[in-house]
Amino acid sequence: NKTLEYMAFGKPQVLFDIVEGRASAREAGVYVKENSPEKFAEAISDLLDDPDKRTRMGAFGKKRLFEELNWEKSVANLVGAYDRLTNS
Repeated sequence: NKTLEYMAFGKPQVLFDIVEGRASAREAGVYVKENSPEKFAEAISDLLDDPDKRTRMGAFGKKRLFEELNWEKSVANLVGAYDRLTNS
């Protein structure tokens, strides 16, 4: 939920590189491959030093959430899946 909440507020993110985080945030996130607090802190520091990148990432995340991951789109996808399952 945090990933989507940050996206709703247009905030860039630093995440450990897990499938769900990457699938949701995409270009709104910086991904740390190692399970290392030091590498995580470095990624945060690098992002803090790049305001233009933060702005681009935040805008991408907000747009993605409201245009691609919104409830209305989810409903259409679910209805389509049920239609295919029931051969409607």
